[in-house]
Amino acid sequence: MYGLASRVDNDIAAKRIYEIKGRGFASPLPILLDSEVSLAQYCPYVNSLSRKLAQEFWPGALTIVLRKNEEICDSATGGLATAGFRVPASQVTRRICSLVGGAVTGTSANKTGLPSAKSAQEAFSQLKDSSLDLIIDGGSTQSDTASTVIDCTDDVVTVLRLGAISVSSLREVLGNDVQFKEGI
Repeated sequence: MYGLASRVDNDIAAKRIYEIKGRGFASPLPILLDSEVSLAQYCPYVNSLSRKLAQEFWPGALTIVLRKNEEICDSATGGLATAGFRVPASQVTRRICSLVGGAVTGTSANKTGLPSAKSAQEAFSQLKDSSLDLIIDGGSTQSDTASTVIDCTDDVVTVLRLGAISVSSLREVLGNDVQFKEGI
């Protein structure tokens, strides 16, 4: 999938992403990292559960919710004290993260409610009338499965959204029960 990104510490740029997508400001933006090592730069405490899952599934389609530090602007996380962190499989995205200090906000390049763009042309088609500054053509992508989102802020892993990584895969790594948030 193609994505929209901004620096994690730039409040104005993060707000523009919400405007470009037509997304409500209460919906947090994921934080994409260049590597697992960068997580400590943006998260004050990384527990053993999240560390174990990151080592197994990053880069890849697992988003881990943890407490964020003050370097990440509040508008990027909808004012929450937590953020969803992920090291994406895309080398292009990881390189962009690296060039701006290790992290960017990242969400799918589409208007809210429309399909995620799988090419630069699809992204342009949906977003051409917005205030988007730049599209980097990284070729076509076939991926359209969202990441699995888990909350690791406590010593219990809670699945917030099922996606590319199954609960059974999470259980294999952790060796304990994974809980579901009500409604999933």
